[in-house]
Amino acid sequence: MRERQRLADFQHSLRGRLNAVAQGAQTTSYLAFESAGQAWVLPLAETGEVISPGVIQPFPGTQTWFLGVTNLRGVLIGVTDLAAFLGAPMTQISVHSRLICIGHAHTLQCALLVERLLGLRQQDALTAQPNPTASPWVSSQWHESGTERVWQELDLATLLTHRSFLEIAAS
Repeated sequence: MRERQRLADFQHSLRGRLNAVAQGAQTTSYLAFESAGQAWVLPLAETGEVISPGVIQPFPGTQTWFLGVTNLRGVLIGVTDLAAFLGAPMTQISVHSRLICIGHAHTLQCALLVERLLGLRQQDALTAQPNPTASPWVSSQWHESGTERVWQELDLATLLTHRSFLEIAAS
């Protein structure tokens, strides 16, 4: 019950921040999460709801990283296991796993399965790092002061329009 209340509080806070963004307020917040054994951030303005993975209906004949579809208040959305898409082992769904729903800022309605949420990070607490990866999904890297953690910023615009992400049919 306590976990459900914390999730509800987080979603309420997230909704408030998204409303502030929609009204033109500047935001420097990132949603932080873990996937494929790495720390990621996503600009809060680009995220939608964050939900626990419920029933995901498998879709036959698709890539292994495309888990299927789930119902979000009457709307079917595709679910991608981000770790598996990135070439890592499939995410083991646990009580910490979450679906980050995407769609309001982009035309594609989908959700990314991640291992766990790590809260919010403020850009002013992060220092830009050189981006040594050749991955098109990483727009920048950040170092969090006071920790050894390096955050990779997920480039949703590139991910959601890339051919390999859009072609879900199994080879």
